[in-house]
Amino acid sequence: MKLDTLQFLRLSFTHHNPIVVQPSIARLLPHITKIVGEDWYKAIAEALRVLSAIIVAMRPWDEEVNAFDESFDYKVFLAPIHKAILLRLETMDIDFEIKECAIRAIGTLLSQAGDHLTTQLPSVLGLFQKRLENETTRTVTLKAISSIASSHLPLNLADFLATSAEDLSNYLRQYNRTLKQQTLLTLEGLVSHSSTVLNESISAVIAKESSALLVDTDLHLCHLSLKLLQSLLKKNAQVSADAVHTFAYNKFIQLSKSSVLQGNALSSLLVILQTIIQTGYPKFAFDIVFRDLYQELPAHASRQSLSNLSKAIAGISVSLPSQIFHQTVATVSKDIRSDDDTRSQLALLAIGEAGQRIDLSNHGDLKDLILSCFDRANEDVKFAAAYALGHIAVGGMNTFLPLVLQSIHNSSHQTRQQYLLLMSLKETITIFANNHQLSFDNYLSSILPILLEQNKSEEESIRNMVGECFGILTTISPQQIIPVLLNLFQSERENKLSLRTIANAFKSALARHLTPSASQSIHDVIESILPLLRDDDLDVKKAAILMINTAAHHNPLIVHHYIIQYVN
Repeated sequence: MKLDTLQFLRLSFTHHNPIVVQPSIARLLPHITKIVGEDWYKAIAEALRVLSAIIVAMRPWDEEVNAFDESFDYKVFLAPIHKAILLRLETMDIDFEIKECAIRAIGTLLSQAGDHLTTQLPSVLGLFQKRLENETTRTVTLKAISSIASSHLPLNLADFLATSAEDLSNYLRQYNRTLKQQTLLTLEGLVSHSSTVLNESISAVIAKESSALLVDTDLHLCHLSLKLLQSLLKKNAQVSADAVHTFAYNKFIQLSKSSVLQGNALSSLLVILQTIIQTGYPKFAFDIVFRDLYQELPAHASRQSLSNLSKAIAGISVSLPSQIFHQTVATVSKDIRSDDDTRSQLALLAIGEAGQRIDLSNHGDLKDLILSCFDRANEDVKFAAAYALGHIAVGGMNTFLPLVLQSIHNSSHQTRQQYLLLMSLKETITIFANNHQLSFDNYLSSILPILLEQNKSEEESIRNMVGECFGILTTISPQQIIPVLLNLFQSERENKLSLRTIANAFKSALARHLTPSASQSIHDVIESILPLLRDDDLDVKKAAILMINTAAHHNPLIVHHYIIQYVN
């Protein structure tokens, strides 16, 4: 019964509004601290967990005002809580579960109220150093240190980092992946903390050990290592830049050319490449980094590796002064004509990535250079050209979007070129769909006639691309696009090609993450499209089945009711 009561209290303090449970703390706390001093290990561990929940509840963090809520008088409870936890923290020969709960509890106490326990902080950190020597308590101790380092309170952790940096960095050599992950998080918290100070020896040991994890075989550890190195440079670039260059710079270049780098690891790499350019460190000068990224291409480079490399090149370029940036664009643009297909592909991708963020309309011959690549023999170069044209259109919509739309209209008898131009249009629309801060409504009136013109093309690849464009537009502006699709459905009931395009459009929309507005809009009209499942054309049926299958996988709530209804 005692254990059940403790569990009930822990859940109550964790899941209820602090205002509701705070009046009970004064009555409950003496009983809970008493249990911490008893003999039954399960009750002791659970009592320590209850104390952790009470600590958070008595001084909660208010996200709205970005400060701790001080309305409750919690200070009178700090001494008995600290005394009860310290009793178990200092005892060496106790059950592991109690050790773990005591470490977590003291970490929570210091992170929530350490500004009132400044005299006790050094002794607790000393106990943490002892706990780090034991493999069984090492990971949980690192978590406690990390919670203290990430606290909103102005705690003094300078001495702890100075004395522990080498030991913590050495944990990155261990085989235990969880330990390495938590060590990286802890080091990042300590390095970023306002009280800590970096020197060359600390920077060197952290950069050396963390750079060993900059490999694409474990992207999460790679991401955490990049964030740690970013924190070093952000904290004090003058002290840490040399160490980062010595141990990590070549790894940055290798990762930029990786064919498997993606997600958070890729994002962190792009951030740190921009950071090193801005440090002012001579060995991180733009010309040097640009040369290392651009001049030496990986052998047999895949499309993904070139894509990653292009993002890195554009990332370091867009932060440059305007004149140097446009000179760099001109330099890269010359390689679009290169006989080396790999070089030409990289140039196109890099121009696209840069043009997405900065208007390249002043480069008059750029659009002609890109369009000329549609006639190249290499398919990868063609796709890179379509990608580039779609992305530079985002940075210069008034110049490049009309060009794309006019080219689509004029290429009605050139199926392959029309497909590539529609791919460019899809790239442009996709960027707007992924960036919810950008509005696409002003461009719908010029795009819809082109898509409606091509929706019943005899060429299946053209129809599929039109369907994808309609689908992505549906996620951006459902109120404008869905009526267009429904009207097309009613007016083209006998045109099987158009019906397949409509099914593909909804399939493309349902494959994406939908906003509540888009989800509701599609839910409201999906029943009108379901008759496609009973169409007498097998290809229309197939397209409709694929649409339902996509919805069932990605947005099942939209079709759940209708599937149950049809099954019954």
